[in-house]
Amino acid sequence: MARQSVMDFYGRQERAKRNTFRLVLLYAVAVLGIVVLVHLVITALFWYSANRDVQGPGVPFEPFSGALFVKVGAGVLAIVGLGTLTKLMELSSGGATVAKALGGRLLNIDSRDPAERKALNVVEEMAIASGVPVPSVYMLEGESAINAFAAGMKPEDAVIGLTRGCVERLTRDELQGVVAHEFSHVLHGDMRLNVRLIGILHGILMISLVGSMLMRVAFYSGGSSSRRKGDSGMALIVIGIVMWILGGLGYLFGGLIKAAVSRQREFLADASAVAFTRQPEGIAGALKKIGARPKRAELRHAKAQQFSHMYFGEGVSHLSELLATHPPLAERILAIDPGWNGEFPEDAPVVEVRGSRKDKKKPKGTKRAQGSPAQGIPIPVPIPGMPQGGAGAGAGGMPGILAGVMGAAVGTAVEQVGAPSKDHLDYAVDLLARLPESLKKAVHDDVGARAVVYALLLDKKTDIRKKQWARLDESGHRGVVEQMRTIEDEIGALDVASRIPLLDLAVPALRSLDPFAYERFRDNVVALALADQQIDTFEWLLRRMMQVYLEPHFSRRRSPKVSIYNLAGVRRECSVVLAVLARMGHGDEAEVQAAFAAGVARLGISSVDLLPAEEAGLRQFDVALDKLREVSGRCKRSLLEACGACIAADKKITAEEGELFRGVADVLECPMPPLLPGQRLA
Repeated sequence: MARQSVMDFYGRQERAKRNTFRLVLLYAVAVLGIVVLVHLVITALFWYSANRDVQGPGVPFEPFSGALFVKVGAGVLAIVGLGTLTKLMELSSGGATVAKALGGRLLNIDSRDPAERKALNVVEEMAIASGVPVPSVYMLEGESAINAFAAGMKPEDAVIGLTRGCVERLTRDELQGVVAHEFSHVLHGDMRLNVRLIGILHGILMISLVGSMLMRVAFYSGGSSSRRKGDSGMALIVIGIVMWILGGLGYLFGGLIKAAVSRQREFLADASAVAFTRQPEGIAGALKKIGARPKRAELRHAKAQQFSHMYFGEGVSHLSELLATHPPLAERILAIDPGWNGEFPEDAPVVEVRGSRKDKKKPKGTKRAQGSPAQGIPIPVPIPGMPQGGAGAGAGGMPGILAGVMGAAVGTAVEQVGAPSKDHLDYAVDLLARLPESLKKAVHDDVGARAVVYALLLDKKTDIRKKQWARLDESGHRGVVEQMRTIEDEIGALDVASRIPLLDLAVPALRSLDPFAYERFRDNVVALALADQQIDTFEWLLRRMMQVYLEPHFSRRRSPKVSIYNLAGVRRECSVVLAVLARMGHGDEAEVQAAFAAGVARLGISSVDLLPAEEAGLRQFDVALDKLREVSGRCKRSLLEACGACIAADKKITAEEGELFRGVADVLECPMPPLLPGQRLA
C-alpha cells in the first residue's frame, strides 16, 4: 500500500487536477478581495471629493455601487487575466522556454564531452525505463551550484535542466538520483502545475505593476496648477499606492501557496527517485553535497526567483521558512538516510568519464531483467531481482510517503505506468549496452535518426523493398539514404524489443528538423508504411508515436480536455479497442471471445458486446482511441487493465500485442515502462 500511495500515476494525475482547481479557487478569492478593496478606495475618494466643499450633512457614504463595482471588477480582471494569459502563452510552448530564460544551453545529443555525455546517458536510460521519449537536456553553464529542474507541460515537450555544478560535482549514481527526482515531476503532472503557478502569480503581480505605473503617471503630470487636475493626480497616486500594496500582498499570498504545494511534491519526488533507482545513497549523496556548499543550491541568474519551485534544491534564499519552496535539507536527507550523522562531505569536482553503466558492478543477489518482452512470455513467472524488504524502511521517523519504498515489490505493467522500477532501469541500461554503437550514434543527429526510422520500415519482401528504395531515392535526402545503406544490416538484425527504445532515442534529433524537412519525413514514413497496401502494428505504433511526440512540436496541437468520467459513456469505443486486441493475438473464435470477456470483466461496465471484425479494424481502433483520450485518469486505468487482461488471456504476449499495448498507453498519455520478462500486464 505504501508503494501505491507514493507511485499511483492515475491518482496523482487526479490529485494534480484537484490541486489546480483549488489554486484557481484561491486565485479567484484573492482577485475578488483585491476588486473589493480597490472599489472601496475609489468609492471613498469619490465620497471625499463630493463632500470636500459641502457645508452641512453632505453626501452619505455608500460603500457599494453596482455600476462602479462592475467597472472596477472588469478593470482588475482585465489586468490580472492579461498578465496570466500572457505568461501562460509564453511558457506553454514547452520546457525549452524555461531553460532558455535561465540561460540554459541545449546539449548536443552527440556530444563527446565526458561530463555532458554522462548527463545525456543518464537521461536516456531514465527515459527508456520510463517509457517516454528522451527529453532535451539543457546545461546552465554559469551556475556552479548543484541544482536541476524539469520543465514543460507534458512528457512530450519536457526538458531536463542541469547546472554545470550538478554534472561536474556529482558521481554518476548521485546524478542518476537527481535525474530520477526530476523524472518524477515529468511523469506525474507536476510540471503543468508549476507553469500554472507562475502564470497565476504573474497575473496578480501585474496589479502591482499597474499601480506603480499609475503613480509614475500622476507624478510626471503633477506640475499643473489646476485644482481639478491636482485632485485627479492625487487620486491616481492613492489608487496607484493601493494597487501596488494589494498586488504585493496578493503576490505574497500566492507565494505562500506555491511554497506549500511545492514542499509536499518535493518529498514525493524524492520517494519516487528512491523507488526508481533503488539507490537511496545516490539522491542522499547529492543532497549532502548541496549541504556542503556555502550557498547551498542557490542560482545566480536574475530570473531564478520566478522559477524557484521548479528546482531540485532551494534555488533562492527566502526571508521566511513559510516562503521556502523546498523542505529543510536535513529533513529530506533524514527521510532517505535515517542513519545520517548530520555531517556534510567535502565538496569537490568528480573525475568520472565512464560513458554508460554497462561496466558497473551489480550488487550481489540482484539480477538484471533481460530478454525481449515480445517472444510469447509466460505471465505467472515472478520478477527477479527485487528484494521484499529494505534495511531501514520505516525506521528513524521516516515520513509516511517514504516508508516502505525500499521494500516495495514490482507490480503489474498497468500499476507501474508513471512509476518505473529499478528493474526497468536495469533493463534500459542493458538494452542500450546491447545496441550497436553505429545505431546509437545514428539516432543522435537528424540525418541518422531519419535513416533509422526509414530502415525500421523496410519490408522483408524483395519486391516491396524495391518500391520503398525507389520512393526514398526520389524524395528522400541523399545523405539519409546513404546512411540507411550503412545501417541496413544492423537494423535487420535487431530484436523486436529494441525497436521502440530506438524510436524514443531518435525523438530529440527528429524535433530538431525544420518544418519543411519534417513534413517530407512524415510523408516518406507514410509512403514506406503503405508500400505493401496494409498497416501492421509496428507501422501503426510509429505513426501514433509521431502524432503524440512529434506533431505537437511542429503544429502546436492541444491535448483534448477530460470530459468523460464513466466508461459507460464510451461503451462502443471500449468494445472496438478490446475486439481489436482480442483478435490480434488469439486464434480461434472461442479464444477471441474468452479474451474479450476477460477484458470486459475489468472495465466495470455492462452491455459491452464483441463487434464483428469488419467493425473493429485498425481504422476504427484509431477513431475509438481518439475519443478515449477524453476519459479521466481512473477510467484510463480501468481501460488499460482491461486491455492487459484481454492480451494476457492466453498467458503469453506476442510482439504485435506488446507494441499495440504500448501504443494504447501512449495515446492515452500514460507513460508505460517497457514490459519485463514474466511481468503481468494487469
